Amino acid sequence: MGTIRKSQLVSILINKKNELLDISKKEMSNFINGTTRESCGSGSEDGDVSVSLHAEDVSIGAGKIRHAMLVQIDNALLKLAEGEYGICDECGEEIDVRRLNALPFALLCRDCQEERETLEQTDRSRNSF
Repeated sequence: MGTIRKSQLVSILINKKNELLDISKKEMSNFINGTTRESCGSGSEDGDVSVSLHAEDVSIGAGKIRHAMLVQIDNALLKLAEGEYGICDECGEEIDVRRLNALPFALLCRDCQEERETLEQTDRSRNSF
């Protein structure tokens, strides 16, 4: 990988990381200040409380996704530094450049990602009964 491409990737990854951290800071601030609940109503009506709690659940879910993305970004930055960027963590094959362009912090090739998601869905289905 060329030095220019590597520096571009580092820049893209760090910018995405900063963007996610900024969003997370705003969300946390909204939780602390109670802004999330205020935006859904006064809380005096049962519907307001339900909507408020749902909004908080959605924010928490989005926060978990952001956290996972931040971990992936940090791993991608580490792989770039070690010269192992673009290699699938599962099978060891190169990750398609189109996938990396769309998702620069991808740690798995498409096939391994699909297999992992299928296994996770199967596990969730088994655990839901």
